[in-house]
Amino acid sequence: MPTKGPSHIASTLVLAAALLCLGVSLACWYIYFTVYWPYRNLFDETGRYFDAQTLVVHQEQSGLLIWPALALSMLTVMLGVAWRAIRSTNGPRNL
Repeated sequence: MPTKGPSHIASTLVLAAALLCLGVSLACWYIYFTVYWPYRNLFDETGRYFDAQTLVVHQEQSGLLIWPALALSMLTVMLGVAWRAIRSTNGPRNL
């Protein structure tokens, strides 16, 4: 029977942080691919594009959304590796 000690709590917290980062990362990727990606070649010299169908002005600066998406994706991977390392140090678990 596995014991629920500090390593179990740490494992749970790291897993929760990884899942939170994954969710926010996916949200950033979604926003990046819906707000910037379709219009990336349509910006004028001032960095703007006016979509006449939706009456929305898109800014070239919205391409900066890739940085939090990449950073959170890398943090998710690192937390996943840390979670796996914590779980492996506890030994095999019976389910």
